[in-house]
Amino acid sequence: MREAARAADAVKGRINWSQKLRQDHRLLAALEKLMQQLGPAGSRVPVKNVAKVVPFVGVLIGAGMNSAVLGRVAADAQRYCQTRFLCDKYGLPLPAALATDWDDDLQTDAT
Repeated sequence: MREAARAADAVKGRINWSQKLRQDHRLLAALEKLMQQLGPAGSRVPVKNVAKVVPFVGVLIGAGMNSAVLGRVAADAQRYCQTRFLCDKYGLPLPAALATDWDDDLQTDAT
């Protein structure tokens, strides 16, 4: 996500490509190559056209990261619920790392 923001800052006000720009911002170079392959053969891709695509790439990267985090949270929640169910079913104490006294939490929140 930071790379997309850095790339967007790097192309502000630019008209021409430079080797330094391509080396310092690999995301821009990759987008340039992709857009060259998708366009007509031998076509030149202006910096401003690549700059227009950078925010969408940032959105895609952010959405992918959010999805991964949400997936991990959901998996952790499922494991917690399964552990709690099995502890209740077989009369076992909840592991110390998962044990919380919900009544104490509710009382401190109410005051």
